[in-house]
Amino acid sequence: MMKIAVVASNGKASRAIIEELVARGHEVTAFARHENQSAAKHFVQKVILGNH
Repeated sequence: MMKIAVVASNGKASRAIIEELVARGHEVTAFARHENQSAAKHFVQKVILGNH
């Protein structure tokens, strides 16, 4: 098992990659500007000024 961070995790490609990583047993932490839409169990949301 690896610990993997994915930036811009709500994109179409990122969500597919995260699903595959989770299915393979990796621990995934997702980073995005908006609420989590991925299969990652760990999520960090960052509000960027002007993107509310």
